Amino acid sequence: MAKYAKINPVPFLFAQFFAANILSTFLYIENPTNIIVAQAFQISFVAFFLWMCLPTIVGGLSAFLMLWLYFRKQIPQKINPSDLEPRLALRDASGAIYITIVLGICLALLSVIIEFGWLVTFICALACLIRDFGHDIYMHHKVWRKQPRARFLRSMRQKWVQTWHQKWKKSACSPVFTVSGVICPGR
Repeated sequence: MAKYAKINPVPFLFAQFFAANILSTFLYIENPTNIIVAQAFQISFVAFFLWMCLPTIVGGLSAFLMLWLYFRKQIPQKINPSDLEPRLALRDASGAIYITIVLGICLALLSVIIEFGWLVTFICALACLIRDFGHDIYMHHKVWRKQPRARFLRSMRQKWVQTWHQKWKKSACSPVFTVSGVICPGR
């Protein structure tokens, strides 16, 4: 967005980093330390949220004040929106929707189930990971299908041979290929 709006992205990247790290301390699942502390003291999701409200708001406001003081000359008064349609810039819209739904389910379950918070988080993260792997394999298969198989395999074989030749040149060794693997005589 900064490229299309012709503005310096650094102040906005810092603000995003601060918001993600400081303002997420509201949540029980913000980082492993919060989960360990909340489970050790048997604090519920809602109680943790209530305890962390004031420190999070004070920390967030002071961080953004410091950011504004440091970057105030680099932040433009007005940002001209680009002609780029945000939906067109999104590469995986179905993935964004899926992960948003899984995150909502995870937060809802964590607010109700305190005893198995780590399990709920793990299952939701695993569901997102499996979906991402499936999507990547599907997309790779689509690209692979467009390229003739023989040319694809030939290029992969050439890359593999070049990699092995470079490794053996660096090790100053003549490889001996055996059933159990590659050995280097004299070592």
